[in-house]
Amino acid sequence: MITKQSLQAAVEAAVEAVGARAGSISQMLGDVLLHLVEHVPGGGTLQTGHGYLVSDYPVTNEVLTTREPRTVAVADPGADASEVALLRQFGYEALLMLPLVVDGAVWGLVEIYDVGRTFGAEDARLVETALAEALRT
Repeated sequence: MITKQSLQAAVEAAVEAVGARAGSISQMLGDVLLHLVEHVPGGGTLQTGHGYLVSDYPVTNEVLTTREPRTVAVADPGADASEVALLRQFGYEALLMLPLVVDGAVWGLVEIYDVGRTFGAEDARLVETALAEALRT
């Protein structure tokens, strides 16, 4: 069963698994992602409680429909402008997104943020493992 406490533990484990600067988990409600929990080591916020339209963010939509992790980097000239604008608004340069699948259905989105790096396949694997372990307990 998903609880706010289990989600909080999961986002903390995911951020720590890759040594990132922040992370969040949002629940998907139709076309809306509702930001539920976050972890920003050392303090700060990513504006928990806000909602975003999935259709406004093509890479996010791709993560949720394909159920595959994706990355966005401010330094990538081909990166989607809406995703990059949100990254800059939050003060980060790199984003790793993964779907949160519960009982075979996409329940939400996990986002991991950092500065001065890009995320890769190994980061996605580490986050997936951390999430699975945290949500199993």
